[in-house]
Amino acid sequence: MAFRAEIERPNSVKLDDDIILIEPLWEGREVYAYAFGLYNLFYNYTLIKKFSDLHRDYLVIVDGLNYDLKLIINRVQRQLYKLYYADGSASMGIQVLLEEIGVPYNLVQSTIDMNKARPPEQLAINPNGWIPVLVGDEAIYEAAAITIYLCDKYPSAELAPKANEATRGLFLQTLVYFSNSIQNAFQLNYYPDRFAETEESHSNVMLRGIRRLRETWKIIDNQIGDNHWILGDRFSAADIYLFMLTTWLKDSRDHPSIIEFPNVARIANKVKLRPATQKVYK
Repeated sequence: MAFRAEIERPNSVKLDDDIILIEPLWEGREVYAYAFGLYNLFYNYTLIKKFSDLHRDYLVIVDGLNYDLKLIINRVQRQLYKLYYADGSASMGIQVLLEEIGVPYNLVQSTIDMNKARPPEQLAINPNGWIPVLVGDEAIYEAAAITIYLCDKYPSAELAPKANEATRGLFLQTLVYFSNSIQNAFQLNYYPDRFAETEESHSNVMLRGIRRLRETWKIIDNQIGDNHWILGDRFSAADIYLFMLTTWLKDSRDHPSIIEFPNVARIANKVKLRPATQKVYK
């Protein structure tokens, strides 16, 4: 066999001459990290997939490896993604998404303060200076774009409808609305200098932001209606995005309270209880 005896454990199951079903070396996200480390190292020779999306209990590994296990584990320690990140920013929603998918990543500290220095690599990718920025096989910015990219890249996580599914349009529509309308309303209130030339106009811009927050959240609340999740009975990355945006509502800035939007609050409370969310929003 291609695998060394040290990973051919007694509770492994041999399916045929080429495939072994192996119980995980680690629990949770580390199992998927192990899979991706193998994939990156041996992608020309090895097919690796999740056998159980829910629990990640097993890996199916097609024969073709003949390297020492220590070499494999050392390669696994190299993370798959870098996420440029700051507390309180949209990058937290992307981190929750990465946790839900189960892929390994490193956080690179950045800032939402445009007057402070940001990592040069971040600025090279996104000259606007904003986060999140995700670097992996390719570099990408804008939270909605990263969300769609990751969902399409890892369809087995089932965090987005496929292109031919009936709710795909609603999924895309909601993400773009979050990005273009609700986030814009927050920007009016948090960053009035981006929308007004003089400080005298800032207060009017901030008030307009508050009105837009109430208008745009009401539209989403009505859209959700009695649905369990944004897309109906199916949890998706859109629900993660919704939760992330609700964390920006602040009484101290006279924002509308989330209790004005009971359907939004219901979904946000359920997302908050998920293990991936708990890990990021400690």
